[in-house]
Amino acid sequence: MKTLYRDIELLDFFRDRVRQMEIQGKLPKEIESLSTYSLTANKLLDLENALFDAGFQPKDGMQVEEKKEWLLSQASKVYPLCQTCAKRVGERIAAIENATHEQNLRKFRDYSVEYYAQLECFDEVVQALDQFLRTSADSAGVSPAILESVKQDREDLLKLSNTYVRIFSRDFTALPPKELSDLIQQYQMNREKFLVILQRLRGPVLPPDGVPCMLRP
Repeated sequence: MKTLYRDIELLDFFRDRVRQMEIQGKLPKEIESLSTYSLTANKLLDLENALFDAGFQPKDGMQVEEKKEWLLSQASKVYPLCQTCAKRVGERIAAIENATHEQNLRKFRDYSVEYYAQLECFDEVVQALDQFLRTSADSAGVSPAILESVKQDREDLLKLSNTYVRIFSRDFTALPPKELSDLIQQYQMNREKFLVILQRLRGPVLPPDGVPCMLRP
């Protein structure tokens, strides 16, 4: 790739001289008709395409934003003279964004179906916590600290459930890509919090096998 870029630098010097002549009004159209100019321009295009194909392949495992930043850095900092690279980076980023948005549309749709299928389960969890709090309120075997902890967990679970309602009440097909991505990330984070709380409650408060839904580990 270094050899390719050195060749591009040399040919770009020629291209820059032609550009300067155009600015000075020295018949750029006649210059462009010269066979030397055409050969140079075509060779430069071939070299730039070859450089892009070889030097603009993000590593596997890169996240979308990381991949976009890397591509932009390659074009602006590593190979700034490659005009074709800059153009193709823009096209590549647009393709990545479109593919990611389509993937996010499918993901949000699946999460929505999953959520609505589990509403009854959410109710069961809250009812189980309410029952524990009622039966344990005057029990000498349950410390006040545990009761307060369960009350806090119940409140946190309800807040998370309300967040789900706000997320899935949106018309996701009309959302901008960034907003859709943020909603998916918010749901994933909240779902993990939800599961952590339930795992803590399972056994001492919730029956180990009494939650028939995705919330069971």
